[in-house]
Amino acid sequence: MSQCDFSFTQGTSLTLLQELKAGKVDLAICSYIADEPDIDFIPVIQQELVVSRQRIIRWPGYMNMKSIWWRRFIIRISIFQK
Repeated sequence: MSQCDFSFTQGTSLTLLQELKAGKVDLAICSYIADEPDIDFIPVIQQELVVSRQRIIRWPGYMNMKSIWWRRFIIRISIFQK
């Protein structure tokens, strides 16, 4: 039986992408970064955003993180999908 070694590192999405392109890592789990035609981004998790009815956030038809960065959120992430 052959032996496999794993090592893990962490960093920003941009740093991990640079390491992937430089051949320092084989796989990077990071956020999508636009204008990277040589990289295949495959979604591994999707999380719904839940907003309280008492504090409705109003946005002009769409939402992005730049428009709500200053708000407080409670985030629960489950890595085990049912």
